Amino acid sequence: MVPPEEFWNLVGFILAGENRRKVMFCLEKGYATPKQISTSCNLRIGHVSNILISLKDKELVYCRNPDAKRGRIYSLTELGEEIMSSIKKAGSNRSPQSSKD
Repeated sequence: MVPPEEFWNLVGFILAGENRRKVMFCLEKGYATPKQISTSCNLRIGHVSNILISLKDKELVYCRNPDAKRGRIYSLTELGEEIMSSIKKAGSNRSPQSSKD
Protein backbone atom coordinates (compact mmCIF):
# COMPACT_ATOMS: atom_id res chain seq x y z
CA MET A 1 0.00 0.00 0.00
CA VAL A 2 1.31 3.41 -0.92
CA PRO A 3 1.01 6.42 1.39
CA PRO A 4 -2.24 8.39 0.90
CA GLU A 5 -0.50 11.45 -0.54
CA GLU A 6 1.28 9.34 -3.17
CA PHE A 7 -1.97 7.49 -3.95
CA TRP A 8 -3.80 10.77 -4.63
CA ASN A 9 -0.87 12.06 -6.68
CA LEU A 10 -1.26 8.97 -8.87
CA VAL A 11 -5.02 9.51 -9.18
CA GLY A 12 -4.30 13.09 -10.28
CA PHE A 13 -1.66 11.84 -12.73
CA ILE A 14 -4.24 9.59 -14.42
CA LEU A 15 -7.03 12.18 -14.41
CA ALA A 16 -4.75 14.90 -15.79
CA GLY A 17 -4.10 13.02 -19.02
CA GLU A 18 -6.98 12.01 -21.27
CA ASN A 19 -4.84 9.47 -23.13
CA ARG A 20 -3.58 7.95 -19.86
CA ARG A 21 -7.22 7.62 -18.76
CA LYS A 22 -8.09 5.93 -22.04
CA VAL A 23 -5.28 3.40 -21.64
CA MET A 24 -6.16 2.70 -18.00
CA PHE A 25 -9.85 2.18 -18.83
CA CYS A 26 -8.85 -0.13 -21.66
CA LEU A 27 -6.63 -2.22 -19.37
CA GLU A 28 -9.29 -2.27 -16.69
CA LYS A 29 -11.28 -4.55 -19.00
CA GLY A 30 -8.40 -7.05 -19.03
CA TYR A 31 -4.98 -7.58 -20.53
CA ALA A 32 -4.07 -6.18 -23.95
CA THR A 33 -1.20 -5.66 -26.34
CA PRO A 34 -0.12 -2.14 -27.31
CA LYS A 35 -1.68 -2.70 -30.76
CA GLN A 36 -5.03 -3.66 -29.19
CA ILE A 37 -4.88 -0.63 -26.91
CA SER A 38 -4.00 1.59 -29.88
CA THR A 39 -6.99 0.33 -31.86
CA SER A 40 -9.42 0.39 -28.93
CA CYS A 41 -8.43 3.88 -27.76
CA ASN A 42 -7.89 5.37 -31.22
CA LEU A 43 -4.33 6.40 -30.33
CA ARG A 44 -1.10 6.11 -32.30
CA ILE A 45 1.00 3.12 -31.30
CA GLY A 46 3.91 5.42 -30.39
CA HIS A 47 1.70 7.33 -27.96
CA VAL A 48 0.50 4.08 -26.41
CA SER A 49 4.09 2.88 -25.98
CA ASN A 50 5.08 6.12 -24.25
CA ILE A 51 2.03 6.01 -21.99
CA LEU A 52 2.71 2.38 -21.05
CA ILE A 53 6.29 3.27 -20.15
CA SER A 54 5.12 6.10 -17.87
CA LEU A 55 2.44 3.92 -16.27
CA LYS A 56 4.92 1.09 -15.80
CA ASP A 57 7.41 3.49 -14.17
CA LYS A 58 4.71 4.44 -11.67
CA GLU A 59 3.90 0.73 -11.11
CA LEU A 60 0.32 1.07 -12.39
CA VAL A 61 0.74 -1.48 -15.19
CA TYR A 62 3.04 -4.42 -15.79
CA CYS A 63 4.08 -6.51 -18.75
CA ARG A 64 3.10 -10.17 -18.44
CA ASN A 65 5.76 -11.30 -20.95
CA PRO A 66 8.64 -8.79 -20.75
CA ASP A 67 11.07 -10.98 -22.71
CA ALA A 68 8.85 -10.93 -25.82
CA LYS A 69 10.05 -8.66 -28.61
CA ARG A 70 6.56 -8.45 -30.13
CA GLY A 71 3.10 -9.02 -28.75
CA ARG A 72 3.82 -7.86 -25.22
CA ILE A 73 0.79 -8.18 -22.99
CA TYR A 74 0.01 -5.49 -20.40
CA SER A 75 -2.27 -5.55 -17.37
CA LEU A 76 -3.07 -3.29 -14.45
CA THR A 77 -1.15 -3.91 -11.24
CA GLU A 78 -2.99 -4.19 -7.96
CA LEU A 79 -2.20 -0.51 -7.38
CA GLY A 80 -3.53 0.33 -10.85
CA GLU A 81 -6.77 -1.51 -10.05
CA GLU A 82 -7.10 0.40 -6.76
CA ILE A 83 -6.57 3.71 -8.59
CA MET A 84 -9.25 2.84 -11.16
CA SER A 85 -11.65 1.76 -8.42
CA SER A 86 -11.15 5.10 -6.68
CA ILE A 87 -11.66 7.03 -9.93
CA LYS A 88 -14.90 5.16 -10.62
CA LYS A 89 -16.19 5.71 -7.07
CA ALA A 90 -15.53 9.44 -7.45
CA GLY A 91 -17.90 9.60 -10.39
CA SER A 92 -15.30 9.61 -13.14
CA ASN A 93 -16.42 6.16 -14.23
CA ARG A 94 -17.24 7.12 -17.79
CA SER A 95 -14.41 6.26 -20.10
CA PRO A 96 -13.00 9.20 -22.07
CA GLN A 97 -14.38 7.67 -25.29
CA SER A 98 -17.97 7.66 -24.02
CA SER A 99 -17.76 11.15 -22.55
CA LYS A 100 -17.84 12.76 -26.00
CA ASP A 101 -21.54 12.09 -26.66
